[in-house]
Formats: sequence, C-alpha cells, structure tokens
Amino acid sequence: MYLISIIIPIYNKEKYLIRCLDSLEKQTYKNLEIILVDDGSNDGSLEICRKYKNKTKYLCKLISQDNYGPSSARNAGLDIALGEYIVFLDADDFLDERCIEICNSIIETEKIDFIEFDFSVNEKKRFDKYMLSSFSGNVSICEGLLCDKQIKTVVCGAFYSYDIIKKIRFRPDIKWGEDSCFKLDVCMQSKKAISIDAPLYINCTEPNTLSRMECNSQVIKAIAIMLNYYMNTLENMDINERMLQRFMFNRSFAYLSLITIEGKREICEQEYKELLNYCKKNFFYVDIVHKIAYITLFFPKLFSLMRKIYDVFNR
Repeated sequence: MYLISIIIPIYNKEKYLIRCLDSLEKQTYKNLEIILVDDGSNDGSLEICRKYKNKTKYLCKLISQDNYGPSSARNAGLDIALGEYIVFLDADDFLDERCIEICNSIIETEKIDFIEFDFSVNEKKRFDKYMLSSFSGNVSICEGLLCDKQIKTVVCGAFYSYDIIKKIRFRPDIKWGEDSCFKLDVCMQSKKAISIDAPLYINCTEPNTLSRMECNSQVIKAIAIMLNYYMNTLENMDINERMLQRFMFNRSFAYLSLITIEGKREICEQEYKELLNYCKKNFFYVDIVHKIAYITLFFPKLFSLMRKIYDVFNR
C-alpha cells in the first residue's frame, strides 16, 4: 500500500477545520500521512491541530510557523512529506470518504503522474460510476490545463506523484494564483495524467473564483505575473495556439471584470492596462459573446448591469 501524504495549510479556519479533519478519519484508505501547517493562526486552529495530532490513528505531523501565506505553508509540508503520492487539501474543504481509495486503485494498474478529480459543493452528492479521461505527453496535459475543466489550474482536487513534484515548489512572491504556476510546472513535468469525473473534493466556494478574491493592486499584480508565466512557459511549446490565446483572454477578462465591477481601476491602473493588453492581443480568437462583453467593459455601468443579469441566470 502506498503512503499518501495530505498537506493542509491552515490560517484561522477553526470554524471548518474539524469537519476537514473528520473527513480524513473517515477515509476508506488508511495508509495516510497528515501534515498540518498552521500559518500563524490567531484563533483556535492551532489547538484543534494539537488535539487531532494526539488522537488520530494516522502518522501526523504539525508545523507551526509565522503567517507567510499558503505558498510557504504548502512548501513546508512538501519539505517533510514521506508519501509516494501527495494531496493538497484546504482547511475549509474536505474529501469524500472514498477519495484516496479510488485514486489508489487507479495508480495500482499503471504509472500515472497525477490524477485530477472533480469538485462538488454538495457533500451529499453520491455516485456509483465515473468516467476516466487520459492525457499522454506534456503538450496534451498542458492543453487540458488551458481548458481548465478536466485539468484545473488549482492544485487542490488532485493526487500527485511525489516523483513529479519533489523538485517543484510554490512561489512565495505570488499572493494570488500561486497554485496556478505550480500546476503548470507539474503539467510540464508530467508524461501521463488522468481526469475522473467523480466529485471527490467538497468545498464551500468554487476554487479560484472572483468571489473569493480581494481586488487590490497587489493581487492584480500577482495575476499579471501568473499570466506572464503561462505565456513565457508555453509560447515555445507545440501548444494549440488558439487554445492558449483563449485562455489568456478569458483569464485577463475575468480580472478586468472584477476591477470594473468594484470600481478599482484607478488604484490598479498599471495592472489594468497590462491585462487589457492581453485582451486586445487575443480578442479575435474568442467567441462573439466574449467579444460583446469585452466591448461593454468600456461602459462600466452597462457592464455591471449585464454582469448582474448574467449572475441571476447562472445561479
């Protein structure tokens, strides 16, 4: 049985942490290493971690550090992980009880660099069957990442071979989108990946959505760094060019939308121009709906109204 390391960065999550840890105790696969990294919490999170470490049946390690952010916390966990496979779990989320067992059953049949599985916001959603999609070669895997469906740009919701990620680390200089850069590095190093449509990761809010993002100059600057990293990394690969251009437009447009809706253009002026430049470069490669939405971006009141209507019909 493979040892599976589950790394959990924690910052002021006492409200959710017990639920997260309980989901690990319920796992049907039992050869687990739990690595808890308290990132300078000032609520009761650290005490919950200490109590859990003393009572759990698993090998459990606890790191307590100053508040350096999720990148540093995940890196600290990676530095001491012993498992052949790694899972990243956020403290306010949790896993389906069959998550590790299902992933382990897949890697028993063939060598896979990572397995991607679905998110769900409904912990009671059950499934009996699931479909597998296979990606071979780093070009195919990176194109799957650019679609951001079967392979997501976030690091949670996946089961990674330690052999692939042992030399990869999160960038502490990026405060938002840091996991997207890490995920791209994983895809670049991988030869085979599998995506399964089973909702094994349960979270309160969809990962990496605008609703979880604070709009300020520092965060938008981090997004621009992330997009530059994608472009510089992939531009010399044999990647479907249209796919890359759509990805760059869609990501840039998403954050331009946030700046516009929150009226933060003045405080994010430099970053706004950089994101706008990405949209201009890739405008002709997107569908008519995105083109219209982009044009209305220059009429903030109209754009905000259209966004509200869109949100109502897509709830």
